[in-house]
Amino acid sequence: MGSVYCIGRYERTADDVLNSLRTKKGTQPDRAERDRPKPQFKQVFASVERKLEEVILMGFEEARKRDPHHRMECVVLVDGDHKQLRAIEAAAKKYDRKVRIIVDFIHLSEYIWKAAHALFGSKNTKEKEAWVLKRLERILEGHAGNVAAGVGRSAKRQGLTQKERAAVESCKRYILNHKKYMDYHKALQLGSPICTGVIEGACRYLVRDRMELTGCRWGLKGAEAMLKMRAIIVTGDFEEYWGYHLMKEKERNHENHYKDWKLPGLSDTDQRPQLTLIQGGLHPCP
Repeated sequence: MGSVYCIGRYERTADDVLNSLRTKKGTQPDRAERDRPKPQFKQVFASVERKLEEVILMGFEEARKRDPHHRMECVVLVDGDHKQLRAIEAAAKKYDRKVRIIVDFIHLSEYIWKAAHALFGSKNTKEKEAWVLKRLERILEGHAGNVAAGVGRSAKRQGLTQKERAAVESCKRYILNHKKYMDYHKALQLGSPICTGVIEGACRYLVRDRMELTGCRWGLKGAEAMLKMRAIIVTGDFEEYWGYHLMKEKERNHENHYKDWKLPGLSDTDQRPQLTLIQGGLHPCP
């Protein structure tokens, strides 16, 4: 699944990002958040038949149509899957497009929290939250490598068992493997997004809300057709699509069979519609 959209630049600092994470549910966002630019001209697409590489190429093709002369900055937000990253880099090379690839910051924060649970226990405490926020702040400021090394040292000092260290090592490995895609400090200065909220939301209402209904059983072709239709509706192109669909249906079922609207084997005079009205009762057959 993918999405292509345009959005205005929104410069912010590491503190701005962390403050938005601290905002509790139900509270009103501050003025800066309310004035934040919204995604425009959003196009979503999903497929269960196409390969990952094909779906990514669909996104690059849509970006090419919108910006054929490469005048806008192209930012690609990902969750960190290596196969996905290789496909994006290959597509960027094919389209000769310079892109800024950024690993979703929320996805990264989940690894930091799992490491914190291993180091401090399952209970949420102020000490644990402060530890997490400090590491996230350091990464936002451009020190991902130092954070990875520090997380590893913390596990050694705590004397964790091999099982307890698994989450810490996973966090350290994730940061080191994706460090080149964690230039959050540059992205914040340039006003680029660093989170995949648009695609996460689309995944929920485009895919899960329909495909995961209780009792649903999907074949490959049926699921593909449903995803395409829902993507058209979500994008706001349904009216245009439906007009096109009716036109093609008319062409397929009628115009292709009857050239100039003339039924085969009939003269011009027989083309006029005729209606015979029979009145009277029932008559026995002879």
